[in-house]
Amino acid sequence: MDIRFCMEKKKTLVISLVMTIIFITLLFATRFGICPPEGYVCEDALNPIAQVISIFFPVFLLALITYKMRVDVYRVWFRFARWWVPLSIFATLITPTTHDWLYPLASKAGVAFLSPIFFFIVSLLLIAWKYLSMSPNWKDKLDSRD
Repeated sequence: MDIRFCMEKKKTLVISLVMTIIFITLLFATRFGICPPEGYVCEDALNPIAQVISIFFPVFLLALITYKMRVDVYRVWFRFARWWVPLSIFATLITPTTHDWLYPLASKAGVAFLSPIFFFIVSLLLIAWKYLSMSPNWKDKLDSRD
């Protein structure tokens, strides 16, 4: 196994863990004592930051899933994550905070909610596809069920 990819796996895991901790801290700022109980101004300032970095929670979960898997599975997932995460952050940043009643998900909160969900689903499909394609005779196992 290439040592470079082992370091890349660890780096992905650590960075996503740190960003997930920051995300959860910002999300529950009042409970953690960062904002006062009636600190709506504080929460209004921290919520957009939490929305932007919400993508790192599924990145952390998927980095945990791929950590003990073969390097080829991690590479396929990371190639996808490498462009999806910045695109998701950019889309969340440029989306307006308010929305039209016709398009309730076309707001910053909607994009911040849907982007990690789509990322997680597509990532799981990619990981499963690569993992199954690497196991010998996986197509024969599926055909034997008929």
